[in-house]
Amino acid sequence: MGVDYRLLFRSVPTGLLVLDTDLTIVEVSDHYLAATRRDRDDLLGRHVFDAFPDNPGDLAADGVSTLRASLHRVLRTGVPDVMAIQKYDIPLPGGGFEIRYWAPVNAPVHDDQGRVTMIMHRVEDVTAYVLDRQDGAELHRQMEIEVFARRRLQSLVRIQESELEVSRLIGGHRPTGEVLNRVLEIVGSSMGWAVTEFWTLDAVTGALHREACWSATAGDRCCAAADLVPAGQGVPGRAWQAAEPLWVTDPDTGTALAIPVPTGPDPLGVLVCYSDTEDVAYDQRAAIITGIGARLGEFLERRRAERLAAELDRARDEYVALAGHELRTPLTAVQAYADLMLCDPGLDADQREAVEVMRRNTANLRGLVMRLLDVAGMRAGHIDLDRTTVDLAALARDAATGRRGVEVTAFGAVLVDGDPRRLRQVLDELLNNALTWSAAGYAVGVDVRAEERAAVLSVSNIGAGIPAHERADVFDMLFRGEAVRHSGVPGHGLGLTVARTVVELHGGTLTVSESGGARTTFTVRLPAGPSAPPRRPAAGSPGPSRGEAGSAGGRRPAGDGADRRRG
Repeated sequence: MGVDYRLLFRSVPTGLLVLDTDLTIVEVSDHYLAATRRDRDDLLGRHVFDAFPDNPGDLAADGVSTLRASLHRVLRTGVPDVMAIQKYDIPLPGGGFEIRYWAPVNAPVHDDQGRVTMIMHRVEDVTAYVLDRQDGAELHRQMEIEVFARRRLQSLVRIQESELEVSRLIGGHRPTGEVLNRVLEIVGSSMGWAVTEFWTLDAVTGALHREACWSATAGDRCCAAADLVPAGQGVPGRAWQAAEPLWVTDPDTGTALAIPVPTGPDPLGVLVCYSDTEDVAYDQRAAIITGIGARLGEFLERRRAERLAAELDRARDEYVALAGHELRTPLTAVQAYADLMLCDPGLDADQREAVEVMRRNTANLRGLVMRLLDVAGMRAGHIDLDRTTVDLAALARDAATGRRGVEVTAFGAVLVDGDPRRLRQVLDELLNNALTWSAAGYAVGVDVRAEERAAVLSVSNIGAGIPAHERADVFDMLFRGEAVRHSGVPGHGLGLTVARTVVELHGGTLTVSESGGARTTFTVRLPAGPSAPPRRPAAGSPGPSRGEAGSAGGRRPAGDGADRRRG
């Protein structure tokens, strides 16, 4: 049985009003209608301040201005706003206004991108409570207690919202400078800090470098100050040296909280929050230290890991290119001398066989070196593509020719803008890989189809699959899985690396299936050519084309089952 969420909302036993970002009323609960003596048709679609204006008979009325300020704070900060008790008279159906006191809370409604799309306005009618205490001092004392409690609640809610937003930003995006700037803005604006800044160690000078800064006031002196601070000096330098949170009051910088992140003896950065007042709640300081500080620590660890990985890839490619160039020349000379020796008629059978082995192994090694140089050149962007319009379907049928047990399925032409020689190289690598690991009696399937703005080529086989713990590594250079190492299958761990590199040079992707079936599928997606619209077989059209090297030999087509993989 489905849930009627509209009925559920309207029946909730509290006063709720839903506003869009223009402050137009889009929904209202029955409890709210009863409390304000209004009809739903009279409110829906109206601007909230047209429906509920100030009482013109009360010259001191400030309900509209106070509520408007709160709603705009929610739109600007994206966090709930708990208001103090408000006097906000309501218009009566027959004319005039009735005195009312309310305890309002305004909360944002976010979409999946974190943007505020609506505001939930919740009210509690406290008129009877206020009127019963109209004896002056007692009422004032009670209202002060109420305001303190509600603002305390608002502070806690904002802290929680800030932690959630920071966690969402850091967890859902790559650790870039833009993310760090946004984190500082959230921490500063939602928690009431005057300035927030983040410092990291400058590897050249050994001093702390201010990487990002946010200020509630444009041109704040903190953000305009020097960008380098020696360790042990200033608020960030002292916190860095101490490797522990620091709470200080300084006549020049004001009150500040500095937190090294991550915590421990080797921090990667320092978060500094400045306040114009010393009255900063302990809860707020603790949240910065234990919550947001920990999230920033994760951010820095991820960024360092990405940088190290990029440096490792670059160093590996440079090493491969250097070693390849150094090996290519002597290997070419050895192969040439072997060819020359084989021309000597004086060689006996044993000598000729030895020279043949030397020549064959030298040729194999030189081939490996050339492939390494090819991969390194493509990854470094030193190899250009000779682009033209390519029919992937025709290319797949051509690649299948000469290979027994390959079935190609394609409906019409599937056009891409690419280098036909390089794309054929991708097909050869994927087909060789699939045929190596295909189980006896099953054909390797090649499917080529056009989707909206993309051309898709899939190569599938059933047989020894990819272990789950190796699936993320199959495209890495020189990676060979356990099955390869233990079964003696020849190879160097370069085929899938070459295939993915070529596909990515074409602006596409190459992925491997993660299903739990018997089929292993490698899927290439490329941008469609200008004249390659999506195609679907029309009713009554002939079946798919079959391109095979020889016949499939009675092999069954690749079906579904357990996904295992070789390596």
